[in-house]
Amino acid sequence: MPAHSDASRVDRHLGDFTLTPRVLIIVAVALPIGALGAVAAWVLLRLIGLVTHLVFSLVAPAAEPRPTWLIRSHQLRAAS
Repeated sequence: MPAHSDASRVDRHLGDFTLTPRVLIIVAVALPIGALGAVAAWVLLRLIGLVTHLVFSLVAPAAEPRPTWLIRSHQLRAAS
């Protein structure tokens, strides 16, 4: 019967989901890091949009023609 008591001790250990103050510290650090990551992603998306706009609209509009698939993909993205 010792095997059964070992199994119940393991079950109790695995079922222990107590929270300690350390978890609050980890959450307090993780939230600002996640928020900064979201802001950085938003800024990068805006920067990509700005560069794309400059390339398609302002930089040498009369230069050599662009492929049709490239223009269509840009128009589809701008419409959505």
